[in-house]
Amino acid sequence: MGWKVPAVFLLAFVPFRVAVLADDDEPGRGEKLFEAALLRVADIGASRIGAFYSANASDRLRSGSVEVRRKHEVEIRLDGAEPSARYSVQFCWLGAACQTIGEVQTDRNGDARERLPFSLPGTDFSGVFVLVRGVPQFVSGWRFPTEAAPAVTTEVSLKGEISFIGANFLRLRGLTLDIVVTQETRFERVSGLSALKVGDEVIVEGYVRGDGAIVATVIRLDEKPSPPHGPKAR
Repeated sequence: MGWKVPAVFLLAFVPFRVAVLADDDEPGRGEKLFEAALLRVADIGASRIGAFYSANASDRLRSGSVEVRRKHEVEIRLDGAEPSARYSVQFCWLGAACQTIGEVQTDRNGDARERLPFSLPGTDFSGVFVLVRGVPQFVSGWRFPTEAAPAVTTEVSLKGEISFIGANFLRLRGLTLDIVVTQETRFERVSGLSALKVGDEVIVEGYVRGDGAIVATVIRLDEKPSPPHGPKAR
């Protein structure tokens, strides 16, 4: 896949979180590291998923999920998708191009269950799964609750130029995702959101909410140093 997603966007969208379960459901597959729903791109606004959004995405889907196992395997499940359709399964890293993992073929009812090799090292990944048929149709999103899943918060730190300011959010240039401002957001070197303007350089610290949105905990105005003064005229 040719397109590349900004690093900050991918981290904000859906960071993997470790959810280790006992290996007693299917011995030999290893612990379950991650499980998330697959969501229809057509049901999600462009501001939520940025580069993955396509106005041409229209494939149906009753339910779907992606599951990663420790022993280098990912399982894709589709229920009620397009009948007899072939989807390219891709994983998109934080700030890097997407890699095709394999393909999933639905039956005449639009159902599929496919296990594909997933050989990334480690147990904590920042990225998303995308199922493509012409254009991105489904993306991995909200994490399912699991019995042994610890409450893990993914923190982010961003720096950039403000390109847009809304009533309770702002955007940085080159990043289509909204950065949400709450009553708990602390401002430094500036009195508040209303005192900022497009073109200001800011440093944002925050975390990724369960639905994938970035919530700012600190917004600091990055003051540009004054230009040096030349020699005084005599």
